[in-house]
Amino acid sequence: MICGDKPTTAMSYYEGFLNSLRVALVLLVSVFSSALFAQSTLSVKRKCSICCKNSPILQKAKLETRKSLEQIREYKSTGLPQVNASLGFTYNAKLPTQLIPNFFQGKPDELVPVQFGTDLNTTAGAEVNQLLYSQQYWVGIKAIKAVGNFNSTVELKTEEDVAYNVVKLYYQVQTISKQKDLIEANLQQVGGLLKATDLQYQNGLAKKLDVDQLRVNLITLQTQLQNLELNYEQGLQALKFAMSMPQESQLVLSDTLSEVVMPNVDPTYLEASYQNKLDLTLLDQQTTLQQLNADQLRATSWPTLRAFGNYNFQGQGNGFGELGKDQNWFSFSAIGLNVNIPIFDGFYRKKQGRASQN
Repeated sequence: MICGDKPTTAMSYYEGFLNSLRVALVLLVSVFSSALFAQSTLSVKRKCSICCKNSPILQKAKLETRKSLEQIREYKSTGLPQVNASLGFTYNAKLPTQLIPNFFQGKPDELVPVQFGTDLNTTAGAEVNQLLYSQQYWVGIKAIKAVGNFNSTVELKTEEDVAYNVVKLYYQVQTISKQKDLIEANLQQVGGLLKATDLQYQNGLAKKLDVDQLRVNLITLQTQLQNLELNYEQGLQALKFAMSMPQESQLVLSDTLSEVVMPNVDPTYLEASYQNKLDLTLLDQQTTLQQLNADQLRATSWPTLRAFGNYNFQGQGNGFGELGKDQNWFSFSAIGLNVNIPIFDGFYRKKQGRASQN
């Protein structure tokens, strides 16, 4: 019985070992798979591309640019022909009474009450208005285009700031990583030196002060390393935040810092050039916007000229049956010009100008 049990026990151990190995392999594969999907190895160029794509600040600036384009189209549409149709129905519950001279009976000195009109009155027509001249409109076109250019420049400046922030954080983290490597190398060197000095002290070949000094240096380096590790993690978190990445995702920096000797460059490349500075461009555009705003306020005192034309139908009768007859319907139309000349607005433009200057 004992000899017969041994092969069965050995086989069970072997099968259990195979099952444990399978489970370990499955867990190992799952761990490596999750690490591959959760970890991102990105270069600084790739990080800037992701940040410019996902940054909410930059997305907001792009939306403002699109909004400006739509505002330009909206403002231009006010200068196009405006067509309106109207339909009206009136029931005169009681017609108004007017007194007129009694010419019918040859008594002009006598006044008689007369009612004009019908119980039902219907009108239908269309009217076209076209702006012919408005100084405020043309200045507004320039202003709204200037606002669009300003928002486009703000978008470029925002993209530049976002990319600069990512690059700065990227290389700050890389710098901290290099400092960590130097501290770790110094720790190994000071640790080995401490062991050698301690042996010398035990053999009477070194002073206890030297050993204590090396221990203090070792503790100082360990503290600096802990601070750098904390700064490194904080830098990674700040970089993830700047890139709008989930904080729980892992991030690996592929680019490394290297000692590069600056080549000989043309001195003209180092000269200050203010033409391409977006900050100065924004200031110039703001000045232009303020000037256009003042011009638009002054343009409100200019006259405006509009052309109009309308065509209408009118039906009259004392009942709905009469409204259905063709002889009770009449048409009329008009074409003309309308000039609006501002004269006095209660000092509104003056107060508005002062408010814009403040």
